[in-house]
Amino acid sequence: PEQGVPALKSGIETALEDINQEMSTYLPDSAISRFNGLEAGGTLVLPSDFATVLGEALTLADATDGAYDVTVGPLVNLWGFGPDPDRFEPPTTADIEAARQRVGWQKLMLEDRTLTQPGGVYLDLSSIAKGFAVDKLALLLEKAGISDYLVEIGGELRASGTKPQGQPWRVAVERPVPGVREVEKVIPLRDLAIASSGDYRNFFEKDGKVYSHTLDPRTGRPVDHKLGSVTVL
Repeated sequence: PEQGVPALKSGIETALEDINQEMSTYLPDSAISRFNGLEAGGTLVLPSDFATVLGEALTLADATDGAYDVTVGPLVNLWGFGPDPDRFEPPTTADIEAARQRVGWQKLMLEDRTLTQPGGVYLDLSSIAKGFAVDKLALLLEKAGISDYLVEIGGELRASGTKPQGQPWRVAVERPVPGVREVEKVIPLRDLAIASSGDYRNFFEKDGKVYSHTLDPRTGRPVDHKLGSVTVL
């Protein structure tokens, strides 16, 4: 890039730090953590990127009738898949029902960029913020005049152009088998984004039953079907 690699590196690091500072539940002083800690009726003026991501998340929640819901945080934490310590057995039905009382995207009131805490709502944007960060870095690279790139953050990828030798970027999708690191399929990427999610990495097992991190906000429990992995292009 014209401005040199050090300047580009600095810009990338700043962009990632900004996104973390806005949307990471693992940082106690992030914007999302401050919202999650508000008393009922408290408000927070969201940074513009945070407001954009939340707006998209609410649109998706509406379109899926709540199968996707970024207020699922209390359930994520209860099941041991969030910042709280891991757990190795399912929570009680009473605890699940108590957490479900705090879940529901309809509870959120977002006007312009002002978000009101209805009381007890815990936002978790980890399902959408990484993809947003990938797009943000892609835009940053394109503004720097770079049209050939592969950006990856936590398994979310976006590719543009080709590799230096003119070949397409090639991304391997893992076989969805716990404890195995094998390739299921290799996909050539050009001007595409790709993301995979499954039940084979982040889970625990109790009495022969597997509980994965993919939760259904409407039941308060991990999804229960035969699907091991989904990849979206």
